[in-house]
Parts: sequence; C-alpha cells; structure tokens
Amino acid sequence: MLTVYEEDRKVSQLKKMGGGGAAVGQLATGVVIAFYDKEGVMSDGKAQNGPDVANQVAAMAEYLRG
Repeated sequence: MLTVYEEDRKVSQLKKMGGGGAAVGQLATGVVIAFYDKEGVMSDGKAQNGPDVANQVAAMAEYLRG
C-alpha cells in the first residue's frame, strides 16, 4: 500500500500487511528500490523503518542522477 509520495525527492514509501515495506526512488531511466522488515536490525542496532529506508533511497537516487 502506498503510504507517502515525496514529489520533491521522487520517492514513494510502501507498507505491506504484517509489517515492513519498501521505498522506491524514480530515476529518468530506472528506479532504486529498498526493502525493509519490521524484524530487521540496521548496522547501528536500530530497528529498520520506512523513513530511514526512504532517506537512503533518496540519497542513492540523487547520487545516480548526478
């Protein structure tokens, strides 16, 4: 389910039933996709979450856009 679309960064956040979800960043000729799991843990010990995933996708998409 689409939960948030950020027009300025061209990033969408998606949630799945049961927890977790994905973030999708739009490029001119492709997309950047990252998934997260509500049970997953990031390298800093924090739980995976949608806003952090969206920020990572936005940063990678910006880098690839040049």
